[in-house]
Amino acid sequence: MVSFARIAVFGALFGGTCANTCFFATDADPFMGSVVASRPHVHSDIEAALRNASLQSLDEEDNLEVGLSNMMERLQPFYSALPKNQHGRLSSAGVRYLLSRYFLRQHAWSVHRLAPSGSWSDPFPMETLAAWAPAGLQKVVADHLNGRGLQLREVAVLATLLGNRVHVEAVDTLRVLWRLHGLLPDDRIDPALMETIVEEHAWFQLAEMNVSELETLSLGQLEEMRAGTLLSLSWPSTKQLLLKIQKRVTRNKDDKLTFEVGEQIVMRFIGQFGALQNEECLALKRDLVEMESSRPGRVDLRRFHASAVSGQGLLGFVETAGYLRRLGALDESVNTSQTVIIPNYMNSPANYIASGRHFTVVCKDECEDLFGLIERRVGGPVATASEIMAIVRSLPPREGDVVLGDTVVNHLQEIVGIHGGWVPLHGRLFALWLHHVYPRDCPYPALAGTASPITWEEFESETHLPSAATPQELARDAAEVAAGALLSESVPSELPWDLQEDVLGDEVLSALPWDLQEALLGERAVHHVHFKDAWPVILAGTVAVLLLIGIVSAVRSHARVEVVDPSRFLDADAKVEDAAPETCETLS
Repeated sequence: MVSFARIAVFGALFGGTCANTCFFATDADPFMGSVVASRPHVHSDIEAALRNASLQSLDEEDNLEVGLSNMMERLQPFYSALPKNQHGRLSSAGVRYLLSRYFLRQHAWSVHRLAPSGSWSDPFPMETLAAWAPAGLQKVVADHLNGRGLQLREVAVLATLLGNRVHVEAVDTLRVLWRLHGLLPDDRIDPALMETIVEEHAWFQLAEMNVSELETLSLGQLEEMRAGTLLSLSWPSTKQLLLKIQKRVTRNKDDKLTFEVGEQIVMRFIGQFGALQNEECLALKRDLVEMESSRPGRVDLRRFHASAVSGQGLLGFVETAGYLRRLGALDESVNTSQTVIIPNYMNSPANYIASGRHFTVVCKDECEDLFGLIERRVGGPVATASEIMAIVRSLPPREGDVVLGDTVVNHLQEIVGIHGGWVPLHGRLFALWLHHVYPRDCPYPALAGTASPITWEEFESETHLPSAATPQELARDAAEVAAGALLSESVPSELPWDLQEDVLGDEVLSALPWDLQEALLGERAVHHVHFKDAWPVILAGTVAVLLLIGIVSAVRSHARVEVVDPSRFLDADAKVEDAAPETCETLS
């Protein structure tokens, strides 16, 4: 039998190397002692992609390891709390979920194809890499995602690669603008011209053009288009941010500036642009909350449309019931009404701010901050109901939230009953419970296959139905609202949602839709178990191992041959395979 000392030797030889030299590690075979080195061209391909669009200051040495270390630090809270597969790593679905949340929280980016499409088990979409990653890199990533999953460092590598693609897109746009101004790659320009070019770059993002369209324009046509565009409410703040970044990158010097300086400005701007645009999102939410119906987090569809006629709606509020239903932003659980779900509408493509080839700037998901606080305090993928309630009660109060009454507590107990005493944090039912607690901030999680985040263009192309109500339809709804024809929402005696009543102050509110259809992140989630609950199992396992060692020793002592077949070693020791050290990934 291979000793643990021998495993430790192999760990010392090979396990420590990956942390500093590998991008994707592979499990070595401690029993045979074979470790296959990474193919140099694969390692160099990954390194080149990681170094692309570095955000180091111009006079600092590009330190790839520092960048990866910083990325790991940012991802650690997500990674630690997520359920792991049987190898103790993130599954393909877990990687997709983590990266989608990271880019949304860090930059307000919805990375194309990475954002969930309604299913908690959606795997990582390899098509996000297929358009630009070398074949060797794609194979490495696919093998790991489809096999034993990814460790934190490997997720950090993938996050850096995806982030760099957004930066490459920004630089490609800058290159076209540079040429439109008649500049050569090596030309140097004064700070005032640089301000103009980076402002054009920001306008390009808001205009949601693509680079191919931009390449067909002359400088005069570009200026005409900018002059005829309705500017964002946050445009003055956008210009201030651009100027601030330019001063920081150039250290406020008046020297002639190179294209590389422009790269640094636009890449930093892209990273901070989403947070800046959140001003409009907050104004949009205020408009919706002012129209809120008796059910929290909801606006009657007719009042929603009427605001477009009166001019109350900041961005229109003209979406049809069909389009809202497809987005998962329409509540029809009460038979007598159709209401727009505020957080679902806020986070939907109906309110995308700016778009590029690889990402879209979206409104900040306010539920993410709340959920992140719960996640960090729990420190794992599951918690008890009492832990959840204690954490939620300790969070800062938010205006208009539903009181944590008996109904909400009972719903949490229902989740516990389904999952054997635990509440999985990363599943549909807990997301639904958060929607009940924070109906203005946390979206209602639609059942898989009933909603999808598609743009109005995609909706109309697919269904041949309008995504926006006609002026006549808007006027009709406005007339009904003006005549006071909105019916009070009633709760029928028999509803499939098992509706109940929550009391908030003196007002009786119809309960929000509730069901018990669960969907968990990944197929092989490992539930967290407290030591105090697990020690009997651990003790029994220890006794069994000691008995097995005794039996094996007795058998070997009576063996008639001294040389043992190594194949039997592998059979006997296969179960400790997970303890194997790691080396750099190989394609062989």
